[in-house]
Amino acid sequence: MLLMCAFAAVAMTGCSRTYSAKPFYTGKNKIDVPAQLVGQWYAEPQGGLDEAVNLQIDKDGTVLVRETRKVDGREQVQTAKLAVQFFRVGDGVYVDAILKEMPDSRLEKSIAALMLFPVHALAKVEFHGDTLQLRYPSPDLGKALKDRKLPPVMTFTTFDEEIEDEDGVAVFTATGEAWEDVLQNMPATVFGDSDKEVVTFKRVVVK
Repeated sequence: MLLMCAFAAVAMTGCSRTYSAKPFYTGKNKIDVPAQLVGQWYAEPQGGLDEAVNLQIDKDGTVLVRETRKVDGREQVQTAKLAVQFFRVGDGVYVDAILKEMPDSRLEKSIAALMLFPVHALAKVEFHGDTLQLRYPSPDLGKALKDRKLPPVMTFTTFDEEIEDEDGVAVFTATGEAWEDVLQNMPATVFGDSDKEVVTFKRVVVK
């Protein structure tokens, strides 16, 4: 599954198919790109991530993504450009991402649809020294919030008939203020504890 699918998602890893039509952040809780994250990062295939991924994070919030995978013995490379906004809720740092550019004519239908209908993706950010971890929302987030009859309000739609999930893609419609409340009070519900939803990157030292 493409990294862009989850880190707009994006999310980036086993694609939880959870998106928002509105930003996950507010004007009050957004922050600048942490200086420690500016630069190049690399993740090898792991958990729910089938491909190797390079990230170039710029201080203006632009992230260049390069994915490399082998298909039938041949190396395939796909690139994308994301626009990201970091924000803080309580002690947690999060990132909101939108897919801005994917120069590849052989797009999956679901990814192409996301570019026509810009949606936001969410990840929790943890960084220690030369290690960056991105944790994506639980695949069961939509159902969990719906069962509890809690905000945010959501709609379900399917961009691609080949999507495996029976519920299709969850597109949330709540405001950043509603998400702030959810992230503050129910972080475990949003992100769960599965290692499959975490991607670990290592800093690339440019010599």
